[in-house]
Amino acid sequence: KNGSSINAMGRRRMKSTFADYRIYKDEGALSIRAIKPLLRAAGNEGQYMTLQRAGMVAFEFASRSLHEKERRYDWQNKEAFLVNVAQAGELLAAKELPISFRTRRMEGEDATFKNYTMAFQRGSSTSGTTGSESYQLYLKTQALGQDKKESSTMVPISKGEFMVIRSLLQYSIPHMLAWDQAFASGVDRVEGAMKSGFDSEKHEFHADLPTEDLWGKNF
Repeated sequence: KNGSSINAMGRRRMKSTFADYRIYKDEGALSIRAIKPLLRAAGNEGQYMTLQRAGMVAFEFASRSLHEKERRYDWQNKEAFLVNVAQAGELLAAKELPISFRTRRMEGEDATFKNYTMAFQRGSSTSGTTGSESYQLYLKTQALGQDKKESSTMVPISKGEFMVIRSLLQYSIPHMLAWDQAFASGVDRVEGAMKSGFDSEKHEFHADLPTEDLWGKNF
């Protein structure tokens, strides 16, 4: 009734929330959404959880439907590129464009392998404003079956939209690795220990924060 439930381990669990970030342009549309990490119970009686599969960020591309006077997109035949933790870090660390990512996975009823290539690159400014920037995000696919069918979708991105994408990826990395849940469960254990007579004054731990040089000027 209050939007939450209690799981087998006695912790309050909120209902799932689905959210994405969408960009609509004349050439195509882009949807970015999170894929949660997969956890499994571990320990003698499953008293704690471990990470079985890291989360990902899905970049879903839809081409604009042809023969439509209004702007509509073919989401039923969308193509997706799944960005993992390392690729998210590469994009955040990139100092130059273009930058591209490649992967191969099996899809469809006929279990056909497909090559996927997603690339960020700079585009030409369409606003006519001096100093303005624009970007282009491509997704190219190639089936490795007999037909070797290829497809390509391009979505222009403004500088503001590009910064939103970077921000979403930076925010997502700890969640993809379930670090947010690890820290939350760690707080529970500390609170339980303190209630059992744990003397926090005798068991202090101070972690040095990283310096600006380590993370760079952008952080």
